[in-house]
Amino acid sequence: MADVKTGRFTWANGALLELLGYDWQEIEALSVMDLHPPEVHQLVTEKFQQSLHDKSPFTVQVPVKRKDGAIRTVMLKSAGLQLDGRDCAIAIFTDITQRVKAENTLHTAHLQLEQVLARLNDSAGEVQRALLVNPPPHACPRLDVASRVVPAENVGGDFCDFMPHREECLDLVVGDVMGKGMASGLVAASIVGNCLRIIAGMLMNSARPDWIPSPSEIVESLHSLMARELIVLDKFASLCYARVVPEKRQAALVNCGHQQTIHYCAARGVCELVENTNMPIGFAMREHYLERRLDIDADDILVFYSDGITEARAPNRKMFGVHRLIRTVEKTADESAETIMDAIFGKLTSFSGDEQQRDDRMCIVIKVRSVTSSPPRTIVETTVDSTPEQLRTLRKKLGGALKRPEFKTLSAKDRQLLLLAVQEAGSNIIQHAYGGASGNPITLCLDLLDRALRVTLIHKGIAFMGKASKQPEDMDDFQETGYGLQIIENAVDNYRFFTDSTGKNCICLTKHMQQARARTPEKNVRLSAGT
Repeated sequence: MADVKTGRFTWANGALLELLGYDWQEIEALSVMDLHPPEVHQLVTEKFQQSLHDKSPFTVQVPVKRKDGAIRTVMLKSAGLQLDGRDCAIAIFTDITQRVKAENTLHTAHLQLEQVLARLNDSAGEVQRALLVNPPPHACPRLDVASRVVPAENVGGDFCDFMPHREECLDLVVGDVMGKGMASGLVAASIVGNCLRIIAGMLMNSARPDWIPSPSEIVESLHSLMARELIVLDKFASLCYARVVPEKRQAALVNCGHQQTIHYCAARGVCELVENTNMPIGFAMREHYLERRLDIDADDILVFYSDGITEARAPNRKMFGVHRLIRTVEKTADESAETIMDAIFGKLTSFSGDEQQRDDRMCIVIKVRSVTSSPPRTIVETTVDSTPEQLRTLRKKLGGALKRPEFKTLSAKDRQLLLLAVQEAGSNIIQHAYGGASGNPITLCLDLLDRALRVTLIHKGIAFMGKASKQPEDMDDFQETGYGLQIIENAVDNYRFFTDSTGKNCICLTKHMQQARARTPEKNVRLSAGT
């Protein structure tokens, strides 16, 4: 007990004297603050004053000094009272030094365990990336393949693997095990390993050297092998097993509860979602898996992906969705598989912003190469300053190049639309990338592709991403600006914004060209009588 006015002790029991190592005469000569290190004086004073003002007790954990200088930790419980007309404070000291020491030891051990688990998780993630996220093969020259997996944790449930059977036959399996972490990673490893084991066993037992088991046979065998153990583990896996044979212009898919595959048909310039009719692996013991066949042709694209892409959220909680993914594929369909992949993840990054990634993101892009396809041929490459006058010069030079024989199938209207798109794109570079400042470079490259032409405007200014104000998905997508980009979108078949490998920012405009029709030789034309 202490006198509030003087801060001196008026009474102490034997337990407190033993805790502090003083006798009563020594305690009586001390003040309350003499028992505490200087760093907690303000805290103790504020607690006492607040208790007296509110007439309520308080509890605080503080250090106290013993006579021998040792520091003990106590739980101090105090309350004010009137004693013989004096304001006094009565306090109970509970020694919790050993408990605090044990808690600190436990906390340190917990931190060390987290570090060990983090290192283990990092190692497991490296193993998974080495074994379950295999790079696309180069064994099929008719197929341009790109793949990418970004786990939400070091070990994720997404997996993909490729199995080329011969030059013109590529199998792939993509999937997503329910949940994340090591357990899902181990199940994913088991699925990929069993797929390879099943195929090897079937090939060894076959008497026909050119025979390959169908995707549905492989998936049926995988389900029979793993369904029971997956049900016991309370795990299941969505997956899609696909076979692409460009020589036969066919693809076969067995989709087991996975995301619908996107098929871009180059002949029509649109994407379709391939219907999914099967249940996931391990969802039920008795299941029959149906195979879906697709007709594919040169420049067709197949996109396989996980729900970590379509369910990625923006800061406003809207989902990325499959329609944004489809639009990205359609806008970059003339590019390589890797460029399409870069566009997908670039769009995903800009959409998600600072929102935390909560699920694994996996994507595979397969583009069928044309037998007669040739690399792009640059027709014009020129650089001007960032002024409206120089932009008119650039447009005039492009207009002259478009009159060359290589572009004879391009109509006069399409030429004018392309020039309009270049004018609008160049104006955006001057305004947004260079802030209206002159003296900065704008480079134009005109490339001839197999069935299209491509105009790329390159600048060194601030990168900006365009979004046209056209057909908003909902009212939240409505915006008051961007109609200049709508002009570009209506003038060309595809456009995109990106940063190239050298760090330069680009606006790429693509325009399809009709193939020239063969004219019937005049000597073979016969006119009927009376014509």
